[in-house]
Amino acid sequence: MTNSPEGRMEKSGENTGQNIWQESMADAPSFDVNRAEELKSQYEESHPQAVKDVEKAREMAMAAYEDTSIAADIRQFTKKVEEDPNSAVAIKLNEDAAKFDERADAAAEKAGREYDGYDPDSKEARKDMVLDKFNRAVDLMPTGKYEQWIKKSREASRSIEGAQDLEIALSAMEQLNAKKSPEEVNEYLKSQNLSDEKMAKVRDIILNFSDQGPDFLLQTDKYSFSQKMDIRKIRKNNEHLRYIDATEASHYKDDAEWYRNSIINS
Repeated sequence: MTNSPEGRMEKSGENTGQNIWQESMADAPSFDVNRAEELKSQYEESHPQAVKDVEKAREMAMAAYEDTSIAADIRQFTKKVEEDPNSAVAIKLNEDAAKFDERADAAAEKAGREYDGYDPDSKEARKDMVLDKFNRAVDLMPTGKYEQWIKKSREASRSIEGAQDLEIALSAMEQLNAKKSPEEVNEYLKSQNLSDEKMAKVRDIILNFSDQGPDFLLQTDKYSFSQKMDIRKIRKNNEHLRYIDATEASHYKDDAEWYRNSIINS
């Protein structure tokens, strides 16, 4: 965790163990109780191990909280019994507190790894998926949309359904970029047998991230006048972003590499 024991020691002040725990877990690897329960329920039958994993991760997270609370209590006690922060007693007590913080860090990290076990895919597998989707999408959209695409693909990678929707949309975007006709791409989408809700999500991804998306939608679906105006605004914005890319070719390549590294190092 980036929130180190030393950092927490410096800013603990009069905070309770609960406050310090909340600060610590802000940087912990995603142990989110509500999300955990949602995934546990979602995979209860198809992935029974998720039921065990959620309990294990909760126990680890609670152990981390308890150790952080102990560390905070030691520091409070130190202030009450020892006015000189450089005394041997104060130094020894603060060292003890730091050890509990280190244990809390380790427990929180482990809880985060167990939490990743709820999803059928591991954290590393999801990262690989996001990187693959980014590499495939780089030439399909303006540089200015990279960050939005990464957020979208990270969100999609949290569920099988979301990943499938993104894959279908990306495949359609690649077909449009390869000069397939709007009718051919539309037939491809229909062949996926998507529900109306999922089809709307897929078409929205194509609209917002494909250079050809706005024209594709206008040619293959019916819209009200105001909806057509909104779609044309997206097309105009894409053209503007592409103009910037064309005038700053090195900037385009640098941005692509920067975002690619941000995925790898996340």
